[in-house]
Amino acid sequence: MHTLDDILRQIDRFPTLPDVALRVARKLEDDDVALDQIAEMIALDQSLAGRIIKLANSALYGSNRPAESLRAAMLRLGTREIRAAVLAVAVMEVLPPLPPPYSLRAFWVQSLGSALIGRMVAKDLGYPDPEEAYLAALVHLIGEGFLSVLFTKRFESALSSARSEGLPLAVGLVEEFGCDQAEVGSRLLAHWNFPLPILEAVRHQLHPDRAGGNALLASIVFAADHIARDAGLCIEDPAYETGAWVAKLPAPLEERISRSRGIKVQTYLERLSSTLDEIEAFANSVFKA
Repeated sequence: MHTLDDILRQIDRFPTLPDVALRVARKLEDDDVALDQIAEMIALDQSLAGRIIKLANSALYGSNRPAESLRAAMLRLGTREIRAAVLAVAVMEVLPPLPPPYSLRAFWVQSLGSALIGRMVAKDLGYPDPEEAYLAALVHLIGEGFLSVLFTKRFESALSSARSEGLPLAVGLVEEFGCDQAEVGSRLLAHWNFPLPILEAVRHQLHPDRAGGNALLASIVFAADHIARDAGLCIEDPAYETGAWVAKLPAPLEERISRSRGIKVQTYLERLSSTLDEIEAFANSVFKA
């Protein structure tokens, strides 16, 4: 059996993020950067620029009228949102076709669903950087994508075993690979130089209480993932029991929801699900298969 280090030695066989996206993300860390300068950098990659415009015009960003240029799209998004959008679109671009029963559209419907919900939860709870929550939730399953592309036969074996034994896919992957997709995903994102809070949130998405100072962000990712699954935005998992995860909601998140909203957790989560049609509409417009 491969160890985690053996698996991660294959990272160089996996596509990397476009250089333009990485340079833009680094440049946006400077609070004084000029919008026109960023627009010029993004325009060097027409595919990236086109998807940024499409994202800005989508219902996911509350679009009322279409932005017809990259600069107009960036003005609509704002600096924090641009950084998240650039990295989000870059990650969407980098994944090659996934083996059945996955598809890029199905993978990103689930990921975008988690991302939008993560941002909503973060805003409602007063998390200081909702776009960080959006991005962490968007990429939280990237380890699954990595394993399915580079170890397709073993991934299919893990999926088949999980289904036949009535186990969650996460358990099947651990049995097959000796590590979970969250750890693999975190290490891949580190290779791509993602911020530390996102690395920790992805790594500890299954056990947010282990994320130390990033426990709240990891808890938001945990909740966002399960709300998306409850809404059916995922590949069928026979072992998944809708709503059962609420009993495992990390205490800090449950307390914060109750303190911020003054309502029961389940009521709050049900209210969030009303926006999920927007997610499928956007994913369908980007990925055709």
